[in-house]
Amino acid sequence: MRNRGQIWMLLVLLALVCPLGARADKGREDALAQKAKDAAAAGRVFESRDAYCQLAQVNANYPQATMMCSIMKKEADREEGRCDQRFSDGSADLNTGKYDDAEQKLRNVKQGCKKYDEARQLMARIPELKSKGDQDKVANQRFEEGSRAYNSNNFAAAKSALGQVPAGTGRSNDAQALLNKIKQYEQAMAEGDRLFASSNFSAARNNYQEAAKLKSDGPGDPSGKIQRANESERLALANDQKRKEEEACRAKKPVFTVFQVSATNGQVGAPLRANVGADPGCKAIAGTLIQWGDGAQSDGDSGSHAYKSAGTYDVTAWVTDEAGNKVSRTQTVRIIEAAVKQVVPEVNVEKTLAEARAAKQKGDIRLARGKYMTVLSADKGNREALAALDELSKMAASTAPPKEPEPQTPGVISEADALLGKGITEFYTAQFDDAIFDLRTYLQFKGEKVGLANFYIGAVKATQYHLAGASDPKYLNAAVEAFRAAKKSPKFKVPEKYVSPKIMEMFNSAGM
Repeated sequence: MRNRGQIWMLLVLLALVCPLGARADKGREDALAQKAKDAAAAGRVFESRDAYCQLAQVNANYPQATMMCSIMKKEADREEGRCDQRFSDGSADLNTGKYDDAEQKLRNVKQGCKKYDEARQLMARIPELKSKGDQDKVANQRFEEGSRAYNSNNFAAAKSALGQVPAGTGRSNDAQALLNKIKQYEQAMAEGDRLFASSNFSAARNNYQEAAKLKSDGPGDPSGKIQRANESERLALANDQKRKEEEACRAKKPVFTVFQVSATNGQVGAPLRANVGADPGCKAIAGTLIQWGDGAQSDGDSGSHAYKSAGTYDVTAWVTDEAGNKVSRTQTVRIIEAAVKQVVPEVNVEKTLAEARAAKQKGDIRLARGKYMTVLSADKGNREALAALDELSKMAASTAPPKEPEPQTPGVISEADALLGKGITEFYTAQFDDAIFDLRTYLQFKGEKVGLANFYIGAVKATQYHLAGASDPKYLNAAVEAFRAAKKSPKFKVPEKYVSPKIMEMFNSAGM
């Protein structure tokens, strides 16, 4: 970029190399040339450009006039670009409140630039903007003072500072909003205190909550007052409830709250439990009695009883209060004969293992398998029995299966099927996990009564399904799958008289 010295040097060289020619109108042309030189020397590039270009128009042959016109046009274009940049920078400074910087940059937009008039107009606004900026500064200071006071819960100082924020400034709306917030807070807290004093704890809490929404840690501790209102309301409600209960209790007789027999269907020899609970009213319970319907009875609010014979029995609970008033409730239970009668109630593990080894040594797979399963009925984790059963299963795979038909009902379980019988017994005594383990182990090691084992696996899962509220598809799907497997066993018939109608219904609805 050429500076004034460079432009002046160029003009001197031109004058030395190319002296002006004589013309009739030489005086006018020389005047234009001199004007152009002087303007260039003074840095007035637009004026110099206009003079050179006018001289070139008057006399295109005037020494260097056309060339200088072109040179100064380019210089003027560069100056125009500088003016645009100064104007842009100055406008930006003006918008960000840098008024002195803006004024300096706008002042450097030279006359002749396209932005010259706009620059002068912006400069004319600077005094007014400075004054407004001073007001905004004061407004910001007062607002910040008020905000700090508000945050430190000094509402009096906050209201004083915020009230001094000049109207029409950028923070006046913010200041007014914060003043309104303080006013709403103070009104809510005052109303809450008034309502609390009149024991209207619910309405007081609502007002404290409104205050807490505005400022949870504000003066007066609205959060703490919410807790106090809640506690006072709770105590008031409790006292009111206690009064009402005392009034109602005077005429209240004992009322059963619990009477539950562990099952409506049971098995001979398998104990049932009963639990009794009653609301005594205003009088204490003097005694509780459970009559089992077969002459036996249990004192207290719980008892256990095993029936010796099958039949239908009415289990009756009696509750007596201190005044001698009696109330009773009855539940009917159905007791059936034991589904499984174990031939070998106790297992001599070592002896049975020896017998199993001997049978295995002779190649009597069926007898060996029964002996080993009998061991597992007494000792689930017996490693020798588990390993031998696995080996026997592989041996049996290469031999023809027995052709004896599967028993139709549980009946009397032989020693060979002791593990199956134990699993069925565990079902009837509600030992569901043990039952599933033993029944599946029996199937795993090729027990012969496949249909019966699968049926009781289904019965366990069906029972668990109903005990869980008939809502868990996991139990339902497992029961249906086991029932279908049972149906596929040749000549198998379900032991209907030993299971509940609900289990039979699920069995009958399970497809093949």
